[in-house]
Amino acid sequence: MFALTMPQADTSHTEYKKNFKLVLETADVKNPIFTFPMQGEAAAQRWCARLNTIFNG
Repeated sequence: MFALTMPQADTSHTEYKKNFKLVLETADVKNPIFTFPMQGEAAAQRWCARLNTIFNG
């Protein structure tokens, strides 16, 4: 008795991360959102950590 196996199709996942920006939402009704372009994911993460420390101690 033979068991036939079908070849499995290989799948891959590619993720592109680009155009990072830091977005701050404020309580100012006239200008509630500020956006700052970042030069990559690492810079955006550093700024998030800095602002988290400043505002949340």
